[in-house]
Amino acid sequence: MFDLDLNTIDLKNEILSLTTGNYVKTVKDKKREKNQYYRIFTKQINNRNIYIKLKICSLNRIHLMSFHYANWDMEDRPYK
Repeated sequence: MFDLDLNTIDLKNEILSLTTGNYVKTVKDKKREKNQYYRIFTKQINNRNIYIKLKICSLNRIHLMSFHYANWDMEDRPYK
């Protein structure tokens, strides 16, 4: 976040602006049985490809697991 010059409000707005075009895939959470799936997204922020991994807990709550520079090309998106 700091390297991208984002504060928590900016981060929240970036998450809320995700679309199906940013979606990459769904992966299983092997540690928890309840709500056992993470959604992975990619998004261009400040000319950098960002990897975002989150779990949708409820309508008004998510668990943000990862938000960092992507380590590989994530152009293979099903809804782009």
